[in-house]
Amino acid sequence: MRNIFIFCAGSREAQANFTKTILNPIPASVVMSSMTPDRRGDLEALHNRVGGFFAWAFRDTKYINERLKKMQLGDVFLGFFSHQYHALAQVVAIEKNKALGKAIWGEPPEFGAWNHVVFLTKPQKVGVLASDLIPYLCKRYQGATRISDWRIDKIQMDFGSVEKFIEKRFGVSLDWIPAELPIKRVRI
Repeated sequence: MRNIFIFCAGSREAQANFTKTILNPIPASVVMSSMTPDRRGDLEALHNRVGGFFAWAFRDTKYINERLKKMQLGDVFLGFFSHQYHALAQVVAIEKNKALGKAIWGEPPEFGAWNHVVFLTKPQKVGVLASDLIPYLCKRYQGATRISDWRIDKIQMDFGSVEKFIEKRFGVSLDWIPAELPIKRVRI
């Protein structure tokens, strides 16, 4: 089963980060300077295959850790704010790296550092209202969300697969993920 994860960019700061790291590539020098030498080769290959570094970060909390443990390479990642889905990508790498999070997004004023970085395929811009996707997806979110198994089951029952749901409802094909990515998941 392919998972669907939602990340919210509800605040002005989050929307600025959305523009900075989802709609635009992160400078390779920023990413590489925060990586250990043994990870640089894999990430350079990722950069070349995907066409840049696109990513979102999460703080280190029990809630987030539980969601990230279920995240798999190739899972769907949707950017959400203002009652609308704005971007769609797939997960290509997951890194636990506080220095990288700080280099990209800075030091948050409260609630801990950006320890978990999820690298993505180049996001596709979408503009789909949340209300148009009920009952398959939720109408609102608070923070990071993994779409529940019963909703994924309904998607699969009604559309045949998550991929077909994405194609029909978002107009995006999921076949653009590089099939042979040289990245290994970093355990949370």
